[in-house]
Amino acid sequence: MLRILSLDDEPQMVELIGLILEHAGYEYVGTDDNYTAWALLHAEPFDLLTQDLMRPGIDGWELLELLRAEPGFDGLPVIIVTAKAQNLDKLIAKELHATDGYITKPFGPVELLSEIARVFAARGHRPPSLETWQTARATLRQAESFEARLSLLHDPGMRRHVLISLRYDQPRSRLDQVVPALQSTINDPDRDVRLAVAKTLGALNHPDALDLLVQLWDDPDKGVRREALRAISARGDARAAGLLMDVLCGSDWRLRWMAALGLSRLRHWPAVEPLLQALRDPAPCLRMMAARALGAFDDKVCAEALTTTLADADRLVRDVSWQALSAMSNPDAVKQLSAALDDPDIDQVVKIIAWASRSRNVGLLPRLRQIARADARQTRWDSSLATHAKYAVDSIEKAARRRESKHT
Repeated sequence: MLRILSLDDEPQMVELIGLILEHAGYEYVGTDDNYTAWALLHAEPFDLLTQDLMRPGIDGWELLELLRAEPGFDGLPVIIVTAKAQNLDKLIAKELHATDGYITKPFGPVELLSEIARVFAARGHRPPSLETWQTARATLRQAESFEARLSLLHDPGMRRHVLISLRYDQPRSRLDQVVPALQSTINDPDRDVRLAVAKTLGALNHPDALDLLVQLWDDPDKGVRREALRAISARGDARAAGLLMDVLCGSDWRLRWMAALGLSRLRHWPAVEPLLQALRDPAPCLRMMAARALGAFDDKVCAEALTTTLADADRLVRDVSWQALSAMSNPDAVKQLSAALDDPDIDQVVKIIAWASRSRNVGLLPRLRQIARADARQTRWDSSLATHAKYAVDSIEKAARRRESKHT
């Protein structure tokens, strides 16, 4: 099964593309985060990347430049999926960035699938037939009730499609029916069905889903285990802390980075020491995600460790370290960030202000207010920074007022 990674800063678009591609017979992973996409591309094999152009932080053009400069990625097919419909953008994508396809939003399922099939065919791959997708979609539509759809799990040809539909359209009142039905599929002989089970369990807000995912963590197929770990990591369930700690302390960085993020969601303090060790790992992607994870532990030790990674040889590790620090409000982090706001590199200062704004960092408010009051008669850079700082101050203060109103 051909594997596709999709990167889009709109989570709804990530879901829509996933729904179309998985029903069509592709193995799909989607994310709305640049750095997660970068780690995925280095940790797992993909046959194609779809990405949008306009994103905060690293935009589509910059990611393409970084990717084409990486050994082993110059041949990865890339399709642009964007709202930018001008011919100039299409020309730039094709001629300067060597992209393979260009789709303009909004688009229909057939348009997306046809463009992907064209790109794969040009590379010598045999894409799934559109007829398979159309037949499955028609069969699901004919299942008028939830029970009728669930009964299709007994049809081996429809089992994977039912699982996909349950992930994207799950009636909350019927979860007690869904979970037992999935129990019967975790040992299915078809690896693609078990993969779909892992993904669907990851989307279910039901306490028993974690137990089934832990069973899939022992699956003989590496891809199924990886998908089970991805789902376990994303759940934020404290019961998974032990398993995630075992993975984080293991030897495979391709799994350790997912465990790091899962433990940061739990704020599991015993994970801090192995995360600090991961900052010194040879794999840049693990260092990058360890830095992100440490940002959730807002204390002096983590702030000091992140300060050392600001000089990391890898540019993305440095970026994520600044992001993690920007989310911290402890005095050591605030001191480091305040000093960084005097950096002569204006682009870097703007990034720090944006990261502090997104993380609603109250600790930086005094320094940001100083910048916001900068004399507009000074250089154009001061005026530009003042505008960014004013926006950040407004965002942080509004968020603080909302928090206060909830407690009163």
